[in-house]
Amino acid sequence: MKTTMKWLPLMVMALAASGLISSFILTSETMGLSLVVAGVAVALSALIRVKGPLRQPTLDEPPDEREQSWSNRANLYAFGTVALIAMAGTMGFAGWMMFAGASGYGAPFQMGVSLFAFGMVLFVMFMLLPTLFASWSMPDIIEDESEPDGGLRFVRPRRR
Repeated sequence: MKTTMKWLPLMVMALAASGLISSFILTSETMGLSLVVAGVAVALSALIRVKGPLRQPTLDEPPDEREQSWSNRANLYAFGTVALIAMAGTMGFAGWMMFAGASGYGAPFQMGVSLFAFGMVLFVMFMLLPTLFASWSMPDIIEDESEPDGGLRFVRPRRR
């Protein structure tokens, strides 16, 4: 049974963001550490995506209408968010490269590593945002012991 993951994707996104931030801060000798941190976040994001609340369709068990609707909504949310962050990041990197070229700050190697780390962060967000969206917006599924067949029922999360 698929589980809801509300906080774990946020922690992995923070891990990926720390890899990106460290690629700006670290020196050229220790910059590989930022790529290792971002790579670990990529591996964890793939694992979370598979174990998350959105079921991966197979040929034997195609998704029903409800699962397909949740998957479509979650993926559209993720595509839009990642596209906006990618545009903002591209503009930010272009500005950073213009500043670095004019002032002599930053080596081309550091810019390349930072851009690669940014790509890894975008990949992590692309993998985890559908899981995060579905975990926070889907109703929780609980087993109902009062049903003779042990049926499942949905419980809406309380609004605060």
